[in-house]
Amino acid sequence: MTFGLSLGVFVLMMYYSVKMKGALGYGKEFLTHPFEPNLPVKILLAPFNVLMNIVETVSKPLSLSLRLFGNMFAGEILFILIAMLPWWASGRCPSCGPRSTC
Repeated sequence: MTFGLSLGVFVLMMYYSVKMKGALGYGKEFLTHPFEPNLPVKILLAPFNVLMNIVETVSKPLSLSLRLFGNMFAGEILFILIAMLPWWASGRCPSCGPRSTC
């Protein structure tokens, strides 16, 4: 479920990047983003930059899905802890029974 949601967000990110920058602008950013406007440097480092951008692009949905799973899991744990608070306040263990002294 979380991977599907992250793929949806990823597709939207790609769509709006191309829509706002244009296909040529997005390709230019993909090839030359962190480098100075010096042409020989861009040409020499473009293959490495493309490789790094491919790794970044492929890992983004996985990263988003794991972050979403972690946030959902933490929220569920907090909900369970808050729901268990009345039993902890009363001093009884809900899993052992009402006369338990654990």
